[in-house]
Amino acid sequence: MDHSVVRSRLEGLVDDATYLPERALGVLATIPAIEEQLRGRNSRKRDYSLRDHTIMVCSLFEKWFSAVPLPLGLRLRALRLMLCLHDIGKPRALAEEQKGLQHEYTLAVWSDLRDALPISDREWAICRGLLSDDALGLYVREKISLDESCDRITTMASVGGRAEPGPFVDLLTIYYQVDAGAYTRAAFLLDPGEFIEKPKLEAVFLKDAAGDLCFSPQKNRFVFAAPVEERHRRLRDRLSAGTS
Repeated sequence: MDHSVVRSRLEGLVDDATYLPERALGVLATIPAIEEQLRGRNSRKRDYSLRDHTIMVCSLFEKWFSAVPLPLGLRLRALRLMLCLHDIGKPRALAEEQKGLQHEYTLAVWSDLRDALPISDREWAICRGLLSDDALGLYVREKISLDESCDRITTMASVGGRAEPGPFVDLLTIYYQVDAGAYTRAAFLLDPGEFIEKPKLEAVFLKDAAGDLCFSPQKNRFVFAAPVEERHRRLRDRLSAGTS
């Protein structure tokens, strides 16, 4: 479908009070290349599709974050659309057995769809920065150091239209939490028999007695488990101070 038609159709639903991510995905899927990727695999270990994962990510965001003021003045519509496309390069990368290229492939699609997305150039750039690396996830999982994480997130913020690193990491945290959170038992929306637990990821988040993720109205985000919360505090403090 012509990008101008896609843009017009998205414009009519991304701010709707009854917004459903399935509708936005349906519009985006009228572009054959997007539809093909959404049908693709989301993981080597899990059989469900990228579309299924994307709906779980977007649903988690809508439930907990859709009323939260977004950092950097980003409009809700921009993050909604970014989440719809956040892993769009992953199926291709998996098919080529080059998972490390998923961010590059996703950014290529994000660029190709620029004129189909009813968001400002600034919003498009900020979202591009968010999609450019997994520095926060790697830091949370202790795969990279505080210094490296700060350097990489500062680079992401620069890619994101030279956004301020402090507010940028707050926005990045929301993105990380709904993406990673979608893999937890608490946020899984498919048949329970399809759920494959990732113990290290489950341990990232604080849970209540019922096993649900704990949302803090004061922080405007989910609460991490205590060790991760402290690591995140150190990261946020350093980026907010403007030193990496």
